[in-house]
This record gives sequence, structure tokens and C-alpha cells, in this order.
Amino acid sequence: MTCRNFYFNQRDNVTAILSLNQSLSVAISGDISSAIDSQDQADLVFASLYCAVAGAADISTCFGICPNPDIAGIGVRLSFWIQSFLNAILVLKSPKDSDLASWSATMLTTAVVIPAIIQKSQQALTLYHAVQVLNFATFSSVTSLAVAPLCHIWRQTGEGKVAETLSQFDGDAGFDGGVLLDEDEDDPQVRIRKLQEGQIQISRVVLSGALIIQICLQWTWAIILFTDTTYAQAPCSDLTLLYFFGIPLHASDINHGSYYIFPLWLLFNMCISLFWGILLVITSNPDMHPVLSRAQTELDPESAISGVINNITKFGIPYRDRKRMLLLGVNVLAVIVAAFILITSELEAWKNCILLGENTTWGFGQITAILLSLTPGGSLVVAVYDKHIVHERKRQELRRISEANSNPLSSEASFTMSPADSPLIRLQRASAVHFPSSTSHSSTLEPPGSHAPTNALGLSAYESYNAANPTVLRPALEDVFRARPKRRLSASSHSSNHLLPT
Repeated sequence: MTCRNFYFNQRDNVTAILSLNQSLSVAISGDISSAIDSQDQADLVFASLYCAVAGAADISTCFGICPNPDIAGIGVRLSFWIQSFLNAILVLKSPKDSDLASWSATMLTTAVVIPAIIQKSQQALTLYHAVQVLNFATFSSVTSLAVAPLCHIWRQTGEGKVAETLSQFDGDAGFDGGVLLDEDEDDPQVRIRKLQEGQIQISRVVLSGALIIQICLQWTWAIILFTDTTYAQAPCSDLTLLYFFGIPLHASDINHGSYYIFPLWLLFNMCISLFWGILLVITSNPDMHPVLSRAQTELDPESAISGVINNITKFGIPYRDRKRMLLLGVNVLAVIVAAFILITSELEAWKNCILLGENTTWGFGQITAILLSLTPGGSLVVAVYDKHIVHERKRQELRRISEANSNPLSSEASFTMSPADSPLIRLQRASAVHFPSSTSHSSTLEPPGSHAPTNALGLSAYESYNAANPTVLRPALEDVFRARPKRRLSASSHSSNHLLPT
């Protein structure tokens, strides 16, 4: 669709300029003829006048599609692309924040679909903008549903298995995750598991609600487009260039002989979200979680993308593993569909004649959309920083252990270590449990018992910390016994001393 000339040249159309000047002089008390000193300014003035009366007057000539920056402006389009990209990276890097990221995508979709529905009911929405809204809703739904199976909250919890390891656990906080705990329950592991299951259930509800709202908005808009064929600027509808299944078609060509393409396109968009929605339900099966859910670990120095590349380079494509091939195929298909929708939307935006303002104006709505799309970026930065801190701490611990192994102590006399840096002191500091002094000759290590201080959940400090951080106490205990000097035990000492089981 090429833009028509307005034919309002300030030099050739002196009569039109004088008439416009006389009509507006009463309202603005000014002379606009002196303000228009170029053809671009003249086109802008009369384009504004054309769009102002296009909806009210019966104009049979289309000079271009009037801009609607709050629906399909450059800032709105960029916000969808940026938000979906950050959403996918956040789910891969920090799955526990996936529910909040999905809600940001839902709010962005709602902020576009709801105004479009209102403008459609007022017959103030053009065919071009209506199709763009459908592209945005489909793109957001596909990207959200495609990465949803990777979230750790879909993992089933069973007896003795916890789907999530809490980085911080405080029984005195009073938050029980919506689960009523039995006061007679004495097993701390069962209490912790119930708390974690409650938090996972809440996260599932939040994420499911966000995904359902996105699908409902997309389907609602597709049904409206199929049932209501009235659009603003009717003369421009026939000249609007649309890309259906990658084929550029004018609306006039679709109306005369190829109308079936439009319902098929709407059905295609609805089936896309339906397909990934069904896939999400299937992946809730526990058998699929080792494949579709990335293992949660505190030690993840490499990024998700580099990890995938390294796995493919090292092990190759898993042709014989059907589940992994299914995961790989679905993810590749999601990327292809998302890229197809993105390219289609941008081609429609730049191939059609959109009057000045939509692809150049940066107003309040454009900046707000961009800021809303950057919401997952904050969680992503925090997740990357936290993993960096954890990795640095673990690297320092491994370095200390490596240095200790490279310099073994031959006798107890040569064993010297600063009291503040001894492994036993660090273990006491970490677990807050009383251990025997390092100078004692007894190797008995008193396990935490009922005499240890407990919190509001009836858990001792050792039990709470060990349950929330299973990878901390055991390495510390190994560090303690590695640092203790080797001594020969007599027959009597074998019967009197007891070693801590590993």
C-alpha cells in the first residue's frame, strides 16, 4: 500500500490555504499560512485534518492509515519483542521467578487487547491495527506457553522428594504457604516438605492464571475479528496489505474470491495457543520432568544458552531419546513460530502507508510500554547476581579444600591452624550447633537432640539449616575430618570411640 499525495501544496493550492486560514483564524486567532514553510509541514497539517474527519465524514479516498500509537506504535511493538525475550531468558536462568514474568506478559497483552476491544466497538479501529493486535496476543501467548514447561513448579512432589530447595528458611516467619500443619507432626522433614508444597501450589495457581488470561484474551479477540467485519477508514481497508501464512495479500483480494484465508488465519492463531496449552498439560506428568524441567542447582556458573550449546557439542543431538527429541523439536518450533509472527508484524507495519506519528512518535504510551516490558529484567539481574555470589563462595571453598589436600599433615604436632579459620569453627558458625572442642581427643560428634533450641515449627537450628541447605553442612563435616590429624587407634580406643557416619 503506497501513500497517496495529499495535493495540498502551499504554492499551488493558495485557495485551500486561504480557506483553511479563514476557518481557523476565529478559533486560534493566528495565521497558519506563515507557519507552513515546507511541504512536509503542509502534509502533516492536512494529514492531521484528514484523520480528524476520517471517522466522521464519508471520505471515499484513502490518503493513508491514520496512526494509532497506543495500539501498534513503535514502542508497543518493541515492548512485546523485548518482554518475550527477557521472559524466556528469565525462565531458563531463574525458574522460580517465572510466575511474576508471566504476569508482566499478561498485563502487557491486556493493555493492548482491552483498548482494541473498546475502539472496535466504537468503530474507531482500522483493519491494519486489528490484525496487529492479534499478532501481539498470539506472540505473547506462544512465548509464555513455550517456556512454561521449563518452570520447576510443575514438578510433582512425592514422599521424600522436594521439588524446590528454599534458599532461606525461617520457621518463625509465620508463612506456611497456605498449608495447615499438624501440630502433632514431629518429623521436621515432613513439615518442611508441606511448607514447600504449599508454596509450589500457590506458584502454580499464579502462573496458570496468567497463562489462562492470555489465552482467553487472544481467543476473544480472534472471535471478535471473525464476527465483526466493520472497521474504521473503510476506503483504506481494501488497500491494506496483510501477510497471511507469509503471503502478502490485499484485503480486496481476500474479499473477492479468497475469503476463506481470513478464517483459516484466525483459526491458525487460536490453534497455536491451543497446541502449546495441551503440551503444558502433558508435561505435568512426572515422567516428563527430568527432561522438560532443568535441574535446579545452586551451582550454575554457565548460562543456560551456553550450557545447551555445550551439551549439544559434547553429546550431540539425542536422536534415540524420544523425550529429549520432543523437547528439542517443540522449542525449535516455538522459536520459528515466534520469529514468523515478529517478521509478519514488522512487514505489515512498514509496507503499509501509515501516516506520520505511529512509527516515529515516542509519547507516554510508548515509554510506558517499554518500561513494562523491562519488568523481567530486574528479576533477571538479581538472579544472575545471586548465582554469581553462590559460585564465588563455592569456588573459594573448593580452593581451600584443594590447598588442604595438596599439603597433608603428617603428625599432630605439625597441625597448626588459626582458631578463627578452623573448619570446626566455621562449621559451628554455619550450623549454630554445639560441637566438641577441637582439642578434645574424643572423635565423638554429638548429633543434635531434643535439648537443642527449636523455633516455632519445632525444628532445631541444625535441622532447619540442614534441610534448607543440604549442600553446606556435609562438605563442612568432611572438611572437619579431613583437617583433623590422623592418629592410630588402639584396640581399646576402637571400642570407646565412635566415628560420625558419612
